[in-house]
Amino acid sequence: TNIEPTLDWLAFTFDLRTPEALGRMVHSMPPLLGLSIPNNLEPTLDFYANCFGGNQTTAIELVTNNPVVLGFSLEKRLRPRLAQVVDQNPSVVVLVGSEHIRDCIGGSDDDDQSTIGVVNLSYRQVVKLAT
Repeated sequence: TNIEPTLDWLAFTFDLRTPEALGRMVHSMPPLLGLSIPNNLEPTLDFYANCFGGNQTTAIELVTNNPVVLGFSLEKRLRPRLAQVVDQNPSVVVLVGSEHIRDCIGGSDDDDQSTIGVVNLSYRQVVKLAT
């Protein structure tokens, strides 16, 4: 497989300006190179951003500090754990009529839009969710 697109995506997305910085990320999570950008990497990064209320910068910080979280399965690990957190602590959902919560938990397009909200978890809550 050609890993250049993945290396380019990682370097651009995480602002890894030197080969050493890119090497550190890949060294800490080598399977990143085998993940699909549109099917794995981008959706997982978007998931974390949605958990931070849409804050992409905080999601990038999370992954930069702990690249292994980018390799977790959305369907088998992250969305079920988020659904559990939301069920146990509904205050993390701020109702704003957006689609962020459905994006995170994986609800269908038929969900009632009036109950859709933004998940607003703390950095610590998202790290706990992921690990």
